[in-house]
Amino acid sequence: MFSFATEFPIGRQNSIQEFASAIRVWILGSRYTTLSEGDWSESIWQQEWPIRKGDELIDSLILKSDEEQVAAIRWDNKDEKDILWAASVIFNRNKSDAWVRIEVSRQSELTVANLPDAKKPVVVEMLLSKLGGASDGMLRVSDTPHRLSDIDVEIAADMITGKANCRLPIVYVSAGFHDDHGVKSTSLASKLSGMAHVVVEPNFYFSRRLRIEVDSKNVYGGTVGIYWPDAAGRRSLSVGRALESPEEVHDAVVDEVTKALANRRPLERITWFYVQELKSRQRIEELKASGSREVDEYIENFSSENVALKEQLAGAKRDIERLESAYCQLQEEVSGFDPHGLLRSGSEQDLYPGEIRSILRSALEYAKEKQVFPDSRREHVLSAITGANSFEDAPKSMAERLKKILKGAKGIDNKTRRNLKEMGFEITEEGKHHKLIFRGDERYTYSFPKSSSDWRGGMNSAKDIGRSLF
Repeated sequence: MFSFATEFPIGRQNSIQEFASAIRVWILGSRYTTLSEGDWSESIWQQEWPIRKGDELIDSLILKSDEEQVAAIRWDNKDEKDILWAASVIFNRNKSDAWVRIEVSRQSELTVANLPDAKKPVVVEMLLSKLGGASDGMLRVSDTPHRLSDIDVEIAADMITGKANCRLPIVYVSAGFHDDHGVKSTSLASKLSGMAHVVVEPNFYFSRRLRIEVDSKNVYGGTVGIYWPDAAGRRSLSVGRALESPEEVHDAVVDEVTKALANRRPLERITWFYVQELKSRQRIEELKASGSREVDEYIENFSSENVALKEQLAGAKRDIERLESAYCQLQEEVSGFDPHGLLRSGSEQDLYPGEIRSILRSALEYAKEKQVFPDSRREHVLSAITGANSFEDAPKSMAERLKKILKGAKGIDNKTRRNLKEMGFEITEEGKHHKLIFRGDERYTYSFPKSSSDWRGGMNSAKDIGRSLF
Protein backbone atom coordinates (compact mmCIF):
# COMPACT_ATOMS: atom_id res chain seq x y z
CA MET A 1 0.00 0.00 0.00
CA PHE A 2 1.20 3.49 -0.79
CA SER A 3 1.98 5.74 2.16
CA PHE A 4 1.90 8.73 -0.17
CA ALA A 5 0.47 9.18 -3.65
CA THR A 6 -0.71 12.03 -5.80
CA GLU A 7 -1.14 12.91 -9.45
CA PHE A 8 -1.68 16.17 -11.29
CA PRO A 9 -1.56 17.69 -14.79
CA ILE A 10 1.50 19.60 -15.96
CA GLY A 11 2.25 21.78 -18.98
CA ARG A 12 1.92 19.73 -22.16
CA GLN A 13 4.97 21.45 -23.67
CA ASN A 14 7.15 19.29 -21.42
CA SER A 15 8.83 16.23 -22.93
CA ILE A 16 10.62 13.24 -21.41
CA GLN A 17 13.84 15.30 -21.51
CA GLU A 18 12.42 18.02 -19.23
CA PHE A 19 10.94 15.38 -16.95
CA ALA A 20 14.29 13.50 -16.80
CA SER A 21 16.16 16.69 -15.95
CA ALA A 22 13.86 17.40 -12.99
CA ILE A 23 14.18 13.81 -11.72
CA ARG A 24 17.97 13.97 -11.92
CA VAL A 25 18.09 17.19 -9.88
CA TRP A 26 15.71 15.67 -7.32
CA ILE A 27 17.65 12.45 -6.73
CA LEU A 28 21.19 13.85 -6.81
CA GLY A 29 20.13 16.72 -4.55
CA SER A 30 18.54 14.44 -1.95
CA ARG A 31 20.25 13.96 1.40
CA TYR A 32 19.14 10.31 1.29
CA THR A 33 21.17 9.32 -1.78
CA THR A 34 24.75 8.09 -1.94
CA LEU A 35 24.89 8.70 -5.69
CA SER A 36 27.13 11.39 -7.15
CA GLU A 37 27.32 13.05 -10.55
CA GLY A 38 29.78 10.39 -11.65
CA ASP A 39 27.39 7.57 -10.75
CA TRP A 40 24.51 8.98 -12.78
CA SER A 41 24.20 7.71 -16.33
CA GLU A 42 21.95 9.48 -18.81
CA SER A 43 21.65 6.16 -20.62
CA ILE A 44 19.00 5.29 -18.09
CA TRP A 45 16.64 7.39 -20.23
CA GLN A 46 17.65 5.74 -23.52
CA GLN A 47 18.39 2.09 -22.80
CA GLU A 48 16.59 1.56 -19.50
CA TRP A 49 19.90 0.68 -17.89
CA PRO A 50 19.53 0.47 -14.09
CA ILE A 51 21.80 2.35 -11.70
CA ARG A 52 22.79 0.46 -8.54
CA LYS A 53 24.98 1.54 -5.65
CA GLY A 54 24.86 -0.21 -2.30
CA ASP A 55 21.22 -0.40 -1.17
CA GLU A 56 20.13 2.08 -3.83
CA LEU A 57 18.56 1.06 -7.11
CA ILE A 58 17.24 3.35 -9.82
CA ASP A 59 15.29 1.77 -12.65
CA SER A 60 13.32 3.22 -15.53
CA LEU A 61 10.80 2.44 -18.26
CA ILE A 62 10.53 4.64 -21.35
CA LEU A 63 8.20 4.58 -24.32
CA LYS A 64 7.85 6.98 -27.25
CA SER A 65 5.31 6.74 -30.03
CA ASP A 66 3.25 9.00 -32.24
CA GLU A 67 0.43 8.83 -29.71
CA GLU A 68 2.25 9.41 -26.43
CA GLN A 69 5.48 9.80 -24.52
CA VAL A 70 5.69 7.79 -21.31
CA ALA A 71 8.47 7.55 -18.75
CA ALA A 72 8.60 6.00 -15.31
CA ILE A 73 11.41 5.94 -12.80
CA ARG A 74 11.63 3.97 -9.57
CA TRP A 75 14.05 4.77 -6.77
CA ASP A 76 14.54 2.09 -4.10
CA ASN A 77 16.58 2.88 -1.02
CA LYS A 78 17.08 1.83 2.62
CA ASP A 79 17.49 4.28 5.48
CA GLU A 80 19.52 4.02 8.68
CA LYS A 81 16.57 2.34 10.47
CA ASP A 82 16.41 -0.46 7.88
CA ILE A 83 13.19 0.93 6.41
CA LEU A 84 12.91 0.15 2.69
CA TRP A 85 11.57 3.08 0.71
CA ALA A 86 10.35 2.91 -2.88
CA ALA A 87 9.46 6.06 -4.80
CA SER A 88 8.00 5.97 -8.30
CA VAL A 89 7.39 8.93 -10.57
CA ILE A 90 5.48 8.42 -13.83
CA PHE A 91 5.14 10.86 -16.72
CA ASN A 92 2.61 10.57 -19.55
CA ARG A 93 2.06 13.05 -22.36
CA ASN A 94 -0.48 12.35 -25.10
CA LYS A 95 -2.07 14.51 -27.78
CA SER A 96 -4.38 16.32 -25.35
CA ASP A 97 -2.53 16.78 -22.04
CA ALA A 98 0.30 15.66 -19.75
CA TRP A 99 0.15 14.17 -16.25
CA VAL A 100 2.60 13.01 -13.59
CA ARG A 101 2.07 10.65 -10.67
CA ILE A 102 4.22 10.29 -7.56
CA GLU A 103 4.02 7.22 -5.32
CA VAL A 104 5.91 6.40 -2.13
CA SER A 105 5.74 3.13 -0.23
CA ARG A 106 7.76 1.76 2.68
CA GLN A 107 8.30 -1.48 4.55
CA SER A 108 10.62 -2.70 7.25
CA GLU A 109 13.03 -5.63 7.14
CA LEU A 110 12.46 -5.95 10.89
CA THR A 111 9.31 -6.50 12.93
CA VAL A 112 8.14 -3.03 13.95
CA ALA A 113 4.86 -1.88 15.40
CA ASN A 114 4.66 1.38 13.46
CA LEU A 115 6.28 2.50 10.27
CA PRO A 116 7.06 6.20 9.81
CA ASP A 117 4.58 8.17 7.77
CA ALA A 118 5.71 9.16 4.32
CA LYS A 119 5.78 12.91 4.04
CA LYS A 120 5.09 14.76 0.84
CA PRO A 121 8.28 14.22 -1.19
CA VAL A 122 10.27 17.19 -2.46
CA VAL A 123 9.81 15.98 -6.03
CA VAL A 124 6.14 17.09 -6.00
CA GLU A 125 7.03 20.75 -5.56
CA MET A 126 10.06 20.37 -7.84
CA LEU A 127 7.97 19.04 -10.72
CA LEU A 128 5.42 21.81 -10.21
CA SER A 129 8.19 24.41 -10.19
CA LYS A 130 10.12 23.11 -13.19
CA LEU A 131 7.30 21.73 -15.36
CA GLY A 132 4.43 23.97 -14.27
CA GLY A 133 0.94 23.01 -13.19
CA ALA A 134 -1.77 22.83 -15.86
CA SER A 135 -5.55 23.10 -15.87
CA ASP A 136 -7.45 20.49 -13.93
CA GLY A 137 -11.02 21.15 -14.99
CA MET A 138 -11.80 24.79 -14.21
CA LEU A 139 -8.86 25.18 -11.81
CA ARG A 140 -5.12 25.33 -12.47
CA VAL A 141 -2.79 23.29 -10.29
CA SER A 142 -0.88 25.74 -8.12
CA ASP A 143 0.87 26.23 -4.78
CA THR A 144 -1.22 29.34 -4.06
CA PRO A 145 -4.91 29.54 -3.12
CA HIS A 146 -7.64 30.38 -5.62
CA ARG A 147 -9.42 33.42 -4.18
CA LEU A 148 -13.04 33.87 -5.22
CA SER A 149 -14.55 37.28 -5.84
CA ASP A 150 -18.08 38.45 -5.04
CA ILE A 151 -19.30 37.53 -8.54
CA ASP A 152 -18.02 33.93 -8.47
CA VAL A 153 -21.04 32.30 -6.80
CA GLU A 154 -21.84 30.10 -9.82
CA ILE A 155 -18.20 29.03 -10.07
CA ALA A 156 -18.16 28.07 -6.39
CA ALA A 157 -21.44 26.17 -6.86
CA ASP A 158 -19.89 24.12 -9.68
CA MET A 159 -16.94 23.23 -7.45
CA ILE A 160 -19.17 22.06 -4.61
CA THR A 161 -21.60 20.10 -6.79
CA GLY A 162 -18.86 18.29 -8.73
CA LYS A 163 -19.32 20.19 -12.01
CA ALA A 164 -15.85 21.74 -12.04
CA ASN A 165 -14.42 18.62 -13.79
CA CYS A 166 -11.46 18.49 -11.40
CA ARG A 167 -9.51 15.32 -10.73
CA LEU A 168 -7.91 16.77 -7.60
CA PRO A 169 -10.06 17.34 -4.51
CA ILE A 170 -11.14 20.90 -3.68
CA VAL A 171 -10.41 22.26 -0.21
CA TYR A 172 -12.95 25.03 0.29
CA VAL A 173 -12.14 27.61 2.97
CA SER A 174 -15.36 29.35 3.94
CA ALA A 175 -15.52 32.87 5.37
CA GLY A 176 -16.28 33.32 9.05
CA PHE A 177 -19.10 35.38 10.48
CA HIS A 178 -16.81 38.42 10.51
CA ASP A 179 -15.37 37.64 7.04
CA ASP A 180 -12.26 36.05 8.58
CA HIS A 181 -11.00 32.57 7.72
CA GLY A 182 -10.45 29.58 9.99
CA VAL A 183 -7.06 28.61 8.56
CA LYS A 184 -4.11 30.24 6.86
CA SER A 185 -5.01 29.51 3.26
CA THR A 186 -1.58 30.43 1.85
CA SER A 187 0.13 27.86 4.06
CA LEU A 188 -2.58 25.28 3.31
CA ALA A 189 -2.20 25.76 -0.46
CA SER A 190 1.56 25.33 -0.19
CA LYS A 191 1.24 22.14 1.88
CA LEU A 192 -1.34 20.71 -0.54
CA SER A 193 0.30 21.81 -3.80
CA GLY A 194 0.01 19.02 -6.35
CA MET A 195 -2.52 17.28 -4.09
CA ALA A 196 -5.60 19.51 -3.91
CA HIS A 197 -6.96 22.87 -4.98
CA VAL A 198 -7.41 25.37 -2.14
CA VAL A 199 -10.30 27.77 -2.77
CA VAL A 200 -11.00 30.75 -0.49
CA GLU A 201 -14.40 32.37 -0.05
CA PRO A 202 -14.46 36.20 -0.02
CA ASN A 203 -16.98 36.90 2.76
CA PHE A 204 -19.84 35.49 4.80
CA TYR A 205 -22.50 37.11 2.62
CA PHE A 206 -21.08 35.13 -0.33
CA SER A 207 -21.69 31.96 1.70
CA ARG A 208 -25.36 32.84 2.20
CA ARG A 209 -25.85 33.41 -1.54
CA LEU A 210 -24.02 30.16 -2.29
CA ARG A 211 -26.29 28.21 0.09
CA ILE A 212 -29.27 28.84 -2.22
CA GLU A 213 -27.35 27.62 -5.29
CA VAL A 214 -26.15 24.34 -3.74
CA ASP A 215 -29.10 23.41 -1.53
CA SER A 216 -27.10 24.02 1.65
CA LYS A 217 -24.27 21.64 0.69
CA ASN A 218 -21.65 24.32 1.27
CA VAL A 219 -19.57 24.67 4.40
CA TYR A 220 -19.77 28.08 6.07
CA GLY A 221 -18.81 30.16 9.08
CA GLY A 222 -15.06 29.48 8.82
CA THR A 223 -15.43 25.71 8.37
CA VAL A 224 -13.10 24.04 5.86
CA GLY A 225 -14.72 21.54 3.49
CA ILE A 226 -12.97 18.88 1.41
CA TYR A 227 -15.03 18.22 -1.73
CA TRP A 228 -14.19 15.17 -3.82
CA PRO A 229 -14.57 15.04 -7.62
CA ASP A 230 -17.98 14.38 -9.18
CA ALA A 231 -19.71 15.34 -5.91
CA ALA A 232 -18.67 11.96 -4.49
CA GLY A 233 -18.50 13.17 -0.90
CA ARG A 234 -17.60 15.92 1.54
CA ARG A 235 -15.62 16.20 4.75
CA SER A 236 -16.01 19.21 7.06
CA LEU A 237 -13.44 20.34 9.62
CA SER A 238 -13.60 23.31 11.99
CA VAL A 239 -12.53 24.46 15.43
CA GLY A 240 -14.77 22.68 17.90
CA ARG A 241 -14.85 19.72 20.20
CA ALA A 242 -12.32 17.60 18.27
CA LEU A 243 -10.07 20.35 16.90
CA GLU A 244 -9.11 23.13 19.28
CA SER A 245 -7.27 25.63 17.10
CA PRO A 246 -6.90 26.82 13.49
CA GLU A 247 -3.51 25.11 13.41
CA GLU A 248 -5.12 21.77 14.30
CA VAL A 249 -7.73 22.28 11.55
CA HIS A 250 -4.93 23.07 9.08
CA ASP A 251 -3.01 19.90 9.97
CA ALA A 252 -6.17 17.77 9.99
CA VAL A 253 -7.07 18.89 6.47
CA VAL A 254 -3.57 18.04 5.19
CA ASP A 255 -3.70 14.66 6.92
CA GLU A 256 -7.19 13.88 5.57
CA VAL A 257 -6.24 14.69 1.96
CA THR A 258 -2.93 12.81 2.21
CA LYS A 259 -4.53 9.62 3.52
CA ALA A 260 -7.37 9.71 1.02
CA LEU A 261 -5.07 10.20 -1.99
CA ALA A 262 -2.84 7.31 -0.86
CA ASN A 263 -5.87 4.99 -1.07
CA ARG A 264 -7.38 6.40 -4.24
CA ARG A 265 -7.43 4.45 -7.50
CA PRO A 266 -4.93 6.12 -9.88
CA LEU A 267 -5.42 7.16 -13.47
CA GLU A 268 -4.43 4.05 -15.40
CA ARG A 269 -2.18 5.87 -17.88
CA ILE A 270 0.20 7.05 -15.15
CA THR A 271 0.90 3.76 -13.41
CA TRP A 272 4.03 1.63 -13.52
CA PHE A 273 2.00 -1.34 -14.75
CA TYR A 274 0.60 0.66 -17.65
CA VAL A 275 4.10 1.56 -18.82
CA GLN A 276 5.19 -2.07 -18.45
CA GLU A 277 2.22 -3.23 -20.51
CA LEU A 278 3.00 -0.71 -23.24
CA LYS A 279 6.61 -1.86 -23.40
CA SER A 280 5.59 -5.51 -23.58
CA ARG A 281 3.10 -4.75 -26.32
CA GLN A 282 5.72 -2.78 -28.23
CA ARG A 283 8.22 -5.65 -27.95
CA ILE A 284 5.66 -8.16 -29.21
CA GLU A 285 4.88 -5.95 -32.20
CA GLU A 286 8.60 -5.73 -32.95
CA LEU A 287 8.89 -9.52 -32.86
CA LYS A 288 5.88 -9.93 -35.10
CA ALA A 289 7.23 -7.38 -37.55
CA SER A 290 10.56 -9.25 -37.68
CA GLY A 291 8.74 -12.32 -39.01
CA SER A 292 9.71 -14.53 -36.09
CA ARG A 293 7.43 -17.62 -36.11
CA GLU A 294 8.64 -19.16 -32.89
CA VAL A 295 6.92 -16.47 -30.83
CA ASP A 296 3.49 -16.88 -32.48
CA GLU A 297 2.26 -19.41 -29.92
CA TYR A 298 3.58 -17.32 -27.07
CA ILE A 299 1.82 -14.24 -28.44
CA GLU A 300 -1.45 -16.13 -28.75
CA ASN A 301 -1.24 -17.42 -25.18
CA PHE A 302 -0.14 -14.04 -23.91
CA SER A 303 -3.09 -12.35 -25.61
CA SER A 304 -5.58 -14.86 -24.16
CA GLU A 305 -4.14 -14.42 -20.70
CA ASN A 306 -4.18 -10.66 -21.10
CA VAL A 307 -7.88 -10.69 -22.01
CA ALA A 308 -8.67 -12.78 -18.94
CA LEU A 309 -6.64 -10.49 -16.69
CA LYS A 310 -8.38 -7.43 -18.10
CA GLU A 311 -11.77 -8.99 -17.41
CA GLN A 312 -10.72 -9.65 -13.80
CA LEU A 313 -9.42 -6.12 -13.53
CA ALA A 314 -12.66 -4.70 -14.86
CA GLY A 315 -14.58 -6.66 -12.23
CA ALA A 316 -12.24 -5.46 -9.51
CA LYS A 317 -12.68 -1.87 -10.68
CA ARG A 318 -16.45 -2.22 -10.48
CA ASP A 319 -16.13 -3.49 -6.91
CA ILE A 320 -13.80 -0.62 -6.04
CA GLU A 321 -16.18 1.93 -7.55
CA ARG A 322 -19.06 0.42 -5.58
CA LEU A 323 -17.07 0.54 -2.34
CA GLU A 324 -15.85 4.08 -3.07
CA SER A 325 -19.42 5.18 -3.68
CA ALA A 326 -20.58 3.59 -0.42
CA TYR A 327 -17.64 5.14 1.47
CA CYS A 328 -18.28 8.61 0.06
CA GLN A 329 -21.97 8.32 0.83
CA LEU A 330 -21.10 7.41 4.42
CA GLN A 331 -18.67 10.31 4.61
CA GLU A 332 -21.36 12.68 3.36
CA GLU A 333 -23.86 11.32 5.86
CA VAL A 334 -21.35 11.67 8.68
CA SER A 335 -20.43 15.19 7.59
CA GLY A 336 -24.14 15.97 7.39
CA PHE A 337 -24.25 15.67 11.16
CA ASP A 338 -22.61 19.07 11.33
CA PRO A 339 -20.73 20.49 14.28
CA HIS A 340 -23.92 21.92 15.79
CA GLY A 341 -25.12 18.63 17.25
CA LEU A 342 -26.99 15.42 16.58
CA LEU A 343 -29.21 16.44 13.66
CA ARG A 344 -28.86 17.84 10.18
CA SER A 345 -29.66 21.53 10.04
CA GLY A 346 -31.44 21.15 6.69
CA SER A 347 -31.65 24.33 4.64
CA GLU A 348 -30.68 26.58 7.58
CA GLN A 349 -27.17 27.68 8.52
CA ASP A 350 -25.77 29.52 11.53
CA LEU A 351 -26.20 33.28 11.31
CA TYR A 352 -23.64 33.63 14.12
CA PRO A 353 -21.37 31.16 15.93
CA GLY A 354 -23.19 28.52 17.95
CA GLU A 355 -26.70 29.62 16.93
CA ILE A 356 -28.30 26.37 15.76
CA ARG A 357 -26.60 24.31 18.46
CA SER A 358 -27.93 26.70 21.11
CA ILE A 359 -31.46 26.64 19.68
CA LEU A 360 -31.51 22.84 19.63
CA ARG A 361 -30.25 22.52 23.18
CA SER A 362 -32.69 25.14 24.45
CA ALA A 363 -35.58 23.28 22.79
CA LEU A 364 -34.44 20.01 24.35
CA GLU A 365 -34.16 21.61 27.78
CA TYR A 366 -37.68 23.00 27.45
CA ALA A 367 -39.03 19.61 26.33
CA LYS A 368 -37.30 17.87 29.23
CA GLU A 369 -38.82 20.29 31.78
CA LYS A 370 -42.31 20.82 30.33
CA GLN A 371 -43.26 18.01 27.96
CA VAL A 372 -42.15 14.64 29.39
CA PHE A 373 -43.06 12.62 32.44
CA PRO A 374 -40.53 12.63 35.30
CA ASP A 375 -38.20 9.63 35.38
CA SER A 376 -39.42 8.46 31.97
CA ARG A 377 -37.29 7.10 29.13
CA ARG A 378 -37.70 10.39 27.24
CA GLU A 379 -36.48 12.40 30.21
CA HIS A 380 -33.47 10.12 30.59
CA VAL A 381 -32.54 10.44 26.89
CA LEU A 382 -33.00 14.23 26.85
CA SER A 383 -31.01 14.60 30.06
CA ALA A 384 -28.18 12.53 28.58
CA ILE A 385 -28.09 14.63 25.41
CA THR A 386 -28.22 18.02 27.13
CA GLY A 387 -25.70 16.89 29.72
CA ALA A 388 -23.23 15.74 27.08
CA ASN A 389 -23.50 18.97 25.04
CA SER A 390 -22.40 21.85 27.19
CA PHE A 391 -22.48 25.20 25.43
CA GLU A 392 -22.48 28.96 25.75
CA ASP A 393 -25.99 30.34 25.26
CA ALA A 394 -25.16 32.20 22.04
CA PRO A 395 -28.67 33.63 21.36
CA LYS A 396 -28.91 35.02 24.89
CA SER A 397 -25.49 36.64 24.54
CA MET A 398 -26.49 38.19 21.23
CA ALA A 399 -29.78 39.50 22.65
CA GLU A 400 -27.98 41.08 25.61
CA ARG A 401 -25.45 42.67 23.31
CA LEU A 402 -28.22 44.17 21.17
CA LYS A 403 -29.95 45.62 24.26
CA LYS A 404 -26.68 47.21 25.35
CA ILE A 405 -26.20 48.80 21.92
CA LEU A 406 -29.73 50.19 21.60
CA LYS A 407 -30.33 51.15 25.23
CA GLY A 408 -31.33 54.82 25.29
CA ALA A 409 -30.86 55.17 21.52
CA LYS A 410 -33.19 57.71 19.85
CA GLY A 411 -31.69 57.11 16.43
CA ILE A 412 -28.61 55.53 14.89
CA ASP A 413 -25.48 57.59 15.44
CA ASN A 414 -22.00 56.62 14.22
CA LYS A 415 -21.16 54.54 17.30
CA THR A 416 -24.48 52.68 17.21
CA ARG A 417 -24.08 52.06 13.46
CA ARG A 418 -20.58 50.64 13.97
CA ASN A 419 -21.71 48.34 16.77
CA LEU A 420 -24.74 47.09 14.84
CA LYS A 421 -22.56 46.34 11.81
CA GLU A 422 -20.17 44.39 14.02
CA MET A 423 -23.14 42.27 15.11
CA GLY A 424 -24.00 41.55 11.48
CA PHE A 425 -26.70 44.09 10.68
CA GLU A 426 -26.82 45.86 7.32
CA ILE A 427 -28.28 49.36 7.70
CA THR A 428 -30.06 51.32 4.96
CA GLU A 429 -32.37 54.32 4.97
CA GLU A 430 -36.02 53.99 4.01
CA GLY A 431 -38.17 57.07 4.47
CA LYS A 432 -38.46 58.02 8.13
CA HIS A 433 -36.87 54.76 9.25
CA HIS A 434 -33.66 52.85 9.04
CA LYS A 435 -33.90 49.32 7.69
CA LEU A 436 -31.84 46.70 9.54
CA ILE A 437 -31.16 43.37 7.79
CA PHE A 438 -29.40 40.67 9.80
CA ARG A 439 -26.60 38.78 8.00
CA GLY A 440 -28.03 39.61 4.59
CA ASP A 441 -31.12 37.45 5.17
CA GLU A 442 -34.19 39.40 4.01
CA ARG A 443 -36.43 37.32 6.28
CA TYR A 444 -34.92 39.15 9.22
CA THR A 445 -35.56 42.78 8.30
CA TYR A 446 -36.48 45.34 10.97
CA SER A 447 -37.36 49.03 11.08
CA PHE A 448 -35.79 51.53 13.44
CA PRO A 449 -36.82 55.23 13.55
CA LYS A 450 -34.29 57.82 12.46
CA SER A 451 -35.26 59.91 15.46
CA SER A 452 -37.48 59.41 18.48
CA SER A 453 -38.49 61.45 21.50
CA ASP A 454 -38.99 58.33 23.61
CA TRP A 455 -35.76 57.23 25.34
CA ARG A 456 -37.31 53.79 25.77
CA GLY A 457 -37.71 53.30 21.99
CA GLY A 458 -34.29 51.76 21.56
CA MET A 459 -34.80 49.21 24.33
CA ASN A 460 -38.26 48.33 22.98
CA SER A 461 -36.81 47.78 19.51
CA ALA A 462 -34.07 45.62 20.99
CA LYS A 463 -36.66 43.46 22.75
CA ASP A 464 -38.78 43.11 19.59
CA ILE A 465 -35.80 42.19 17.43
CA GLY A 466 -34.47 39.87 20.11
CA ARG A 467 -37.75 37.94 20.33
CA SER A 468 -37.75 37.46 16.56
CA LEU A 469 -34.09 36.76 16.05
CA PHE A 470 -32.62 35.33 19.24
